[in-house]
Amino acid sequence: MKQVIILLLVLGMNFQVVARGKRGGCDFDQMEKGQITAHQAKELAYMWQEEKVARDVYTQLGTLYPKLRIFKNIAKSEQKHMDAVKRLLVRYELEIPVVDEALGVFALAELTELYNVLMARGEANLKSALEVGLDIEILDIKDLEEKVVGMPEDVTKVFENLTRASYKHKDAFTRQLRRF
Repeated sequence: MKQVIILLLVLGMNFQVVARGKRGGCDFDQMEKGQITAHQAKELAYMWQEEKVARDVYTQLGTLYPKLRIFKNIAKSEQKHMDAVKRLLVRYELEIPVVDEALGVFALAELTELYNVLMARGEANLKSALEVGLDIEILDIKDLEEKVVGMPEDVTKVFENLTRASYKHKDAFTRQLRRF
């Protein structure tokens, strides 16, 4: 019995390594590159910027509320999300929509406005900052679930991973908000 449990644990760990790939997410390099339309390319670039909005807001809120680690921890995760989408942009030879790496700077005016609104709300107080985090994750989940439809398999796998992570972030903000 003990040997069966050990074998299952080893197999389970090996399965996790294969499923997660080399970079902690979907190892889509092993997948065939699909076809992507101009509209899908635009959606992919948009998602990279939306992940940057999240990272930038969380980075700033982490500075404003340093005693609460959730913002800094999730900002690091959002950077990984940006990196995953960037890998897709590179794979499909698409332009990475970066105007400037500075916090709060985006190629799309609507995302600059979103960032500014979120920051104004988050700067008010800690509870508002946590509500901003929750709102970001809800928006991210909605957009990922809408934009994944019809995408090639590699993009779908990445978006599914990002969606799962966003649900975890949403749950983390919800737990923090229960304190208020």
